[in-house]
Amino acid sequence: MFKKILLLALTLVTITLPLEAAEQKLELDLEATAVTFTLGSTMHTVDGIMHLSEGTVVFDLESGEASGRMVFDAPMTETGNEKRDKKMHKKVLESAVFPEIIFTPELIEGTLAENDSNELTLRGMVSIHGSEHPITLKAKVERTGQKISATSSLTIPFVEWGMHDPSVFVFRTDKSVEVSLQIHGILND
Repeated sequence: MFKKILLLALTLVTITLPLEAAEQKLELDLEATAVTFTLGSTMHTVDGIMHLSEGTVVFDLESGEASGRMVFDAPMTETGNEKRDKKMHKKVLESAVFPEIIFTPELIEGTLAENDSNELTLRGMVSIHGSEHPITLKAKVERTGQKISATSSLTIPFVEWGMHDPSVFVFRTDKSVEVSLQIHGILND
């Protein structure tokens, strides 16, 4: 009888112990991932693209912990207009001095069911133009097997964050830039 009680007690303790953390790693596809931006101005809207040079997100949906890095190559940011791009790199991004824009994830919330649409929230810090700022990315995520596709957008108040306002005379630009992300990658359990 004592053995049965001991076995039952051990079984109950085992069942109630927390499960091992389910850490997962998302390796971003640098070629397929697209980060675009839009800046409104008096005469027209400026559209551009940023290039991802590194991208890994490690996360545990159970604990909410996240880490990794998404690194964007600031000198490769472009709008399709060489003169405007030179001004953007020299006066706004100062990409010769600050060549990388880095997002470091810290917290994650949501679900990631296979073969389903999911919503995730990723919080972290973006290092841009020599300072760090907290950001939140709310993403719509599709998972098919180990393939991940996600879309998200956010507003970057670049002037408030210490970057030069490119407005000149009556040609005014918005003080914030709209950024859209289309992320593709492979999930490794």
